[in-house]
Amino acid sequence: MNVFVDTSALLAVLDKGDERYAAAKRIWEDMLRGDNTLVCHNYVLVETSAVLTRRIGMEAVSVFEQDILPVLRTV
Repeated sequence: MNVFVDTSALLAVLDKGDERYAAAKRIWEDMLRGDNTLVCHNYVLVETSAVLTRRIGMEAVSVFEQDILPVLRTV
């Protein structure tokens, strides 16, 4: 199944201070284990990078680039 991943989902997975972090992490892990294609748009990636830089810092952007981007199909 194709699953579109938006900025709010990515931020919830990456920000341990987010009130939805635990649920987002569980859902993210379920999506990775399942037969899913995680689809994203390049605008979402740019927006996510900008918000992560401002809210959390460059370390979060590095995690995003190294751990999240490789599993996304960008359209």
